Amino acid sequence: MVNMVSFSHKQRRWIVFSYLLFVFIAIPVWWKLTEIYRAKLPLVQMDYWSKGHMCNIQFDIPIVIEVSQEFNDLKGLIKKIRQIIVSKQQENIIKLHIKEKYLNKDESYYTVKLRENNEISSVSRHIYYNRTLYIDYNLKITSELPKIISEVLLDIFSVQEKYMKFHLEKIKDQNSSSKLEDMDIKVVKYSSSFDIVFSLINGGEKNVILFWDIEKAINLYFGPLLKQLSIFSKFYVESQVQFCAELTFSPQKSKRNDVFEIPADRFSEFVNSIEWNLATTLSSHKIINFLVYVPRYDTQPLFFKDFDDHLISNNSFLVPQWGSIVIYNQEPTNVNPYLNMTSLLPIFYIFVSNFLSLLGVPSLPSYIHQEPLPILNTWRLDGLYRQRIVENMVFASTTLGSLSRLVRQISNMAVPDQVQQDVFKTIDHLRKACQNLNDFNSFSALKDASAATSLVEKAFFDPSMVSMLYFPDEHKYGVYLPLFGPLFFPLITALVQEIKAFFYYWRKKSKKKESDSAIQDNYPATQDNLSEIQDNLPAIQDKQPVQISNHSIRYRLSARFLNLFPL
Repeated sequence: MVNMVSFSHKQRRWIVFSYLLFVFIAIPVWWKLTEIYRAKLPLVQMDYWSKGHMCNIQFDIPIVIEVSQEFNDLKGLIKKIRQIIVSKQQENIIKLHIKEKYLNKDESYYTVKLRENNEISSVSRHIYYNRTLYIDYNLKITSELPKIISEVLLDIFSVQEKYMKFHLEKIKDQNSSSKLEDMDIKVVKYSSSFDIVFSLINGGEKNVILFWDIEKAINLYFGPLLKQLSIFSKFYVESQVQFCAELTFSPQKSKRNDVFEIPADRFSEFVNSIEWNLATTLSSHKIINFLVYVPRYDTQPLFFKDFDDHLISNNSFLVPQWGSIVIYNQEPTNVNPYLNMTSLLPIFYIFVSNFLSLLGVPSLPSYIHQEPLPILNTWRLDGLYRQRIVENMVFASTTLGSLSRLVRQISNMAVPDQVQQDVFKTIDHLRKACQNLNDFNSFSALKDASAATSLVEKAFFDPSMVSMLYFPDEHKYGVYLPLFGPLFFPLITALVQEIKAFFYYWRKKSKKKESDSAIQDNYPATQDNLSEIQDNLPAIQDKQPVQISNHSIRYRLSARFLNLFPL
């Protein structure tokens, strides 16, 4: 038989209050130890940057007009060009400033050099690798030169203007669902590093191509280009050859001619991502794919067909933000397992053109004669500078705004010191980029804008912050209630009982004090009555028999009780 230990009310009270004291001391300690650290962020500045209030992005481009000594009215020509350009670029990001001469010999100046040439009927325009636009004109159209020069300059910068305005609209209306232009859909999102993968895919097991002169082709066509673009990102080049890579569908034979066709609505099914292992290495870099597909022998020649039901002349198509695909049909009479440089020439010309489209390199009007690729002329390279600066600054600014809203909305999200440092560095780089733009230093502006993009992306996707998105308050309640519920219920019950007992004994004690006070007030009169009765008692006893009632017994007992507690 178990012996139960009984406690007095006083002991029980001390036990309950000792537990409660422990709980009241432990809760603040537990609260402090489990407190989520939130480093202070400059939320107001972050909001200002996200709304575009901190920097007015504008590019001032000086352009010098050069003429021959025979040209008489250069000042009049410049005045008319200025009037035309100013009337059409009032709200433009790119501001063209037409000048008569160099204020200081600086490479950032663009030059329009006019050359009289009466052997041509009207006008021709040429751009080589430098910042000079050559305009050859016939003397008969001299009066039209202001309009011709203004139009060609505005056309050159219109593509860049359109691209930058689209990105700046994201700041003005971050919830905008405006329709993207074709160029914007194609362009790969900026990254500090890219993997470029060249893949030779053999569709069958017969008459396959085993080797290709890929190293020479890359060095010849992509080497100079990647060297120019290395100021924007790092590029890592890889290549591979695959065999027996089947399509997910069977090409249909044309009814008009003896070829096989792939309609435009099946382009999205062409790449068999499940069976084709196009990623050669595990990497966190963005990947740009260039794929040469050699069809099965029984489905050659194979051609892509556009939406107008016409065969595509270069037999290729560009996959937005992914890469480019070219079909290579072998000659039936000359099946060669080696793909030489002669065969790779037209393929790589397509790859280079698509590569520039994927990176968003601005194009020039088709009526301007340019030097052939793979070397970019300075006009296009400078345009890419400006586009990347705006794109990176807008991305960094809008991401700061998103981070600010996220921190405000999720009050229990941790904000480590590293995120705070990255945010301050991001704002500092954005300020420097804006200052460099004002100082016409595009290279430094791009460098700071790229650094801001990397830092703010690192801060936004910090692991300690992202984890809180998957641990809301409801999860905490589900964890702590089963743990603390069984502990607090008996404590609270015992506390309520002790409080009730306390009030019960307090009321009882109060009533006792009141009765004792009443007795003490009546004590002198009682003593006098008792003395009188004692004096008359012998006479009463002689006259009649003694009859003691219950009332007198109770009275005597009360008297004796009072004598025990004299005043």
